[in-house]
Amino acid sequence: MRVLAWAGLLALTALLPACRPDAAKTTATANPAINAPTLADSLINAAEAPPASRPASPAEARARLATLRDSATAAFQRLQASDDRKLAVLRLALQELSKRPGAPRAQLAVLRREAGQLPARRYDRQTMAAPGRIDAYDAAQDSVLHRFYPLAAPGGQAPTPALRQQVAAIKSADEQVLPLRIGYDRAAKIHNAYLAEQRAALGGQPAELPLFEVK
Repeated sequence: MRVLAWAGLLALTALLPACRPDAAKTTATANPAINAPTLADSLINAAEAPPASRPASPAEARARLATLRDSATAAFQRLQASDDRKLAVLRLALQELSKRPGAPRAQLAVLRREAGQLPARRYDRQTMAAPGRIDAYDAAQDSVLHRFYPLAAPGGQAPTPALRQQVAAIKSADEQVLPLRIGYDRAAKIHNAYLAEQRAALGGQPAELPLFEVK
């Protein structure tokens, strides 16, 4: 589902860059902690200055590239931290569900096991370029969530205040996946463009950063 929407969201982002903050506002009320501004925003914005038009010295190029890499790293860490919080809330919600009278304990046991396996299945900066790694993780997480929602909120209504908050927080975090990935790709593309421009000064050693965007 996220992959199918990816190309359209990237095109919309390119045409309407000012619209991205509005998407975050729509979920800020549900879970402010997930969408609070972080150092990643400042680093990405600072990194968006146009690359130098003249060849840089090796020292200048290395310093600039390090700054751009730091901004991409901060954006990726924000994405992973959001996913960590989502999985933590999911575990709490599954525990809450298991305490309710008449809970489908066999189904919940399967969901708890599969949810517990998600962190180990998740990509990182070194593995995300492997074919199918991101799609496999997204599919595994979606499979858990699609079975979790009907149990936690049958008919769209969670039975307790705690579950209502937990379901809202999980959905809020899930809606931020694509915007956060786009933010990382934006920072990584700036890094890669500068790397290509200053390849001679950099000695051709640094590697490009991987992207979520399908080329």
